[in-house]
Amino acid sequence: MKGINCNIVKDLLPSYVDKICTEDSRRLIEEHIGGCEQCRTQLKLLQGTELTDEQGEQRRISYLKKLKRHYEKGITSLVLLTLAIIGASLFLVGHNDRNLLYVIFPLSLIAAYGLMPGSPLAEQRSKFAGVLIAGSILVSIFLVAYYGHAVLYLCRNALDDMKEIGPFDVSLHETGPYLEKRLVFAAVTQLGFFVLSNMLGLRGYRIHKSIYGLTLTGFWLATGYIGILHNMSTTEEFSQIWVRMTACLMAEGIICSAAACIFAKKIISHS
Repeated sequence: MKGINCNIVKDLLPSYVDKICTEDSRRLIEEHIGGCEQCRTQLKLLQGTELTDEQGEQRRISYLKKLKRHYEKGITSLVLLTLAIIGASLFLVGHNDRNLLYVIFPLSLIAAYGLMPGSPLAEQRSKFAGVLIAGSILVSIFLVAYYGHAVLYLCRNALDDMKEIGPFDVSLHETGPYLEKRLVFAAVTQLGFFVLSNMLGLRGYRIHKSIYGLTLTGFWLATGYIGILHNMSTTEEFSQIWVRMTACLMAEGIICSAAACIFAKKIISHS
């Protein structure tokens, strides 16, 4: 069954037999065993085994320990990955190495899809997961459009004597800091969406894996744009780099996310 595999069902069966699992878990287990002979046999064996109070308690303790290890591993992986992403972004902004950006971005995607563990709990639906995806998409659209407007404005006025007022009715010498504040806000927001989506996944909520690609693409776009601001020489170079960076990062995000999702599905189907 999509969304829950045999290994997860086997872990939950003792709780199902002891009638201590949640209603959502019970429903998912029953749907799964309806089409899985192996798990159905395992359930019959457990139901045919008389458990003493002590044995039941030991199983519950074992299950709780497994949950604790799962959360500890997940939170540790999330903290380390987030710190690595922040550190890499600060390094890239300081050195303006765009070629390195195109390498680090897919590596961060691979790490996000590969290192974050799935939840041993039966998956639950969450409306908030959809809100995170929609929010990430809107922030990315705003980011590209907002920055693109500034680029086009500067290019249109490059042949003039450059007006005192820059894009967004901000004085020209304040345009850089003005844009950078909003780019930093967009990057922090996308990273926040990334962390929240992983926390929901650790808690057993159903999160579409595309959220990793969406949030990290937006984050690295903002990082790349900040790097351009810090090292811009001419308006023509400004526009060319913006177009090239936007196209490359979006293409990388789509390709790497699609490949990772397909790979993850194959692993689940063979588990």
